[in-house]
Amino acid sequence: EFKNNNDSGDCIHATGNVNGKGGIKMEKNEEKCMVIKDAMLRRPVPSGPDEDGSNLFVDVTGELTVTNYRFIFSTVSCSCVSFNGKYHRDACSIKGCGMANGRQLYPWPLYNGITRHSPQVIVNLFSVKRIDTMGEKEVIIISKDMRKIRLNLPSKDHRKGFMNVCKPLCFSLVPKSFAFICRSTAKGWDIYDAERDYKRIGMLDCERLKILRQENNYEICPTYPKLIMVPSNISSAEISSSCTFRSRSRIPAAVWMHPGNGAILARCAQPLVGLRNTRSREDEKLVSGLMLKLDNADNTNSNGCGENENSDSNSNGSEKDDSEGNSSSESVSDAGEVGVSQFVSDVWSTLNSWNNGSVNNRANAIQNASNSSGELGEQSNLARKSSSSDDNLESSLKKRNRINDYFYIVDARSQIVSLGNRAMGKGTENPANYTGARLLFMSVDNIHSVRSSFDRLAEICQPSFDGEFERALADSCWLYHIRSVLVACVKIVNHLDEDGKSVLTHCSDGWDRTAQMVAMAQLLLDPWYRTRAGFAVLIEKEWCSFGHKFRDRYGHGIDNFSNQEFSPVFTLWIDCVWQVTRQFPSAFEFNEQFLTTLVDSVYCGRFGTFMCNSEMERDEYGVRDFTDSVWPMLIEGEQYRNITYKKIPCTLYPSCHSKTIKLWESFYFRYDPTMS
Repeated sequence: EFKNNNDSGDCIHATGNVNGKGGIKMEKNEEKCMVIKDAMLRRPVPSGPDEDGSNLFVDVTGELTVTNYRFIFSTVSCSCVSFNGKYHRDACSIKGCGMANGRQLYPWPLYNGITRHSPQVIVNLFSVKRIDTMGEKEVIIISKDMRKIRLNLPSKDHRKGFMNVCKPLCFSLVPKSFAFICRSTAKGWDIYDAERDYKRIGMLDCERLKILRQENNYEICPTYPKLIMVPSNISSAEISSSCTFRSRSRIPAAVWMHPGNGAILARCAQPLVGLRNTRSREDEKLVSGLMLKLDNADNTNSNGCGENENSDSNSNGSEKDDSEGNSSSESVSDAGEVGVSQFVSDVWSTLNSWNNGSVNNRANAIQNASNSSGELGEQSNLARKSSSSDDNLESSLKKRNRINDYFYIVDARSQIVSLGNRAMGKGTENPANYTGARLLFMSVDNIHSVRSSFDRLAEICQPSFDGEFERALADSCWLYHIRSVLVACVKIVNHLDEDGKSVLTHCSDGWDRTAQMVAMAQLLLDPWYRTRAGFAVLIEKEWCSFGHKFRDRYGHGIDNFSNQEFSPVFTLWIDCVWQVTRQFPSAFEFNEQFLTTLVDSVYCGRFGTFMCNSEMERDEYGVRDFTDSVWPMLIEGEQYRNITYKKIPCTLYPSCHSKTIKLWESFYFRYDPTMS
């Protein structure tokens, strides 16, 4: 039996009942599938070449156990040899540092997870990216946490048996994964309740928003959650029409509202504009209903939300008759109010002229709006003279500001990429078709760039890498991707918090870069999301329920390492979170170990939290009914709490300067003995 003295408190790697006296701690229903004695674990020694120029490596002799959950390698002895076959038997000592030819090699830990106190390597089967073979007896296990583990098995038959047992276990379908076998508690799945979170934010009290409930078959959008916040002035037929205009039917949905100014943060997928510049009146109405605060003064509530009875027809870009505008103006008795209403009518004409197209029309419309503004000033002066107070004037000005409202559409892509997507029938919004829209491009790279960058980062973080690290790190572009995400998020936060303007975000399909932007923006804006429970709710909402494709992005059960869908987008976002925690060390209730364990839980195969691609898939597989959630462990574990935490009830603005973006060494180098 193997003894595990892992005292990290991380139950992803070792929890559950003890299997016999002094045995390894086993998970519930964990069973041994294979035991291979006299196996050898091999790794290069990162201390420079031997006298003849060849690199040194270490052979660790031990016993390899394969369970239905993980690989466990327990050491017996080790020796240091060179690649030319020259042995240095006394090079490594469990008691201290190894010496070879009078040169100090390195202290323990000797290899990934092997230490003097805990001589084991543990690799979860679900975290295996691929298994390669070399020669007759060697096996190379490449895991999703950047490890490359080289095993030299006793014989060719041992290797054949190992491959036959391990491949079905490592690349099993989600319902056959260990998470469905070892359930021990039903706690944690109720940590996130969409209606409860929207109520906390104040969105349920906003008159211009309502909850749209999808039925069990997710008929509106299969990759969206059951509860979606949409404008209250939109009908089911209009929503269905908008679905046909958005990629993957991912319509604009509100996810957060500023408690002070009522600005809305919403997310969606790209519109299907195409080369013909197609438009959808229903989609334009939906966007305007979410983004614009076209309120009547009498209907404005405490959080700045309300509705204008005419916003239905105006927000979708349809023309408004002058006679209707005059009729509405004449119904107001006060002279100042008449001026405001006339100004409103002229503004709608301005916006409609912009929507309809020509430069001359737009110039004329702007001039008309300016003239109306001057007339408004004269009529407001008359009102001031005839009124005993300034209440009417203040009400008029407030109305004028609301009618002049605008919002931002933040496209995570570059403008060139969005134009390229138009050739495929997609693209981005035409601001002229959306009342008050201002379009921004953030140039955040796609999943393919992130995958390529992560692969290069994994190579230079190997213990065997001995090149120019700083140059290689720059060439990997990993820190560049982190900075580009943070820059986009800070810009969104600034528009919501400082400018008080609503923001609609999307990338291509709205489940990768969009999730990064909206989740980070809320983390910076909302102090509650910086607690452990709040952070869990944020991830459940923006990543899990809104359909980030965890199964595809992390290759759950996929035996194809070249899969174009694979990309550690969530890992990149957690790295961005770590960058912010480093700048504001006391603003977050969770610590670095919390983030590390959270990333590991995505591909450990022990929990169901990050299984599948969408909420609908998790319902189909019964993930909530048959697996454990990772959140009770992370929220209740004292080792994951930041002891310096102090609630900071304000918005965080992290520095995005390239000098402040650092490599997360304690995460990427945690299996590198040279960095111990």
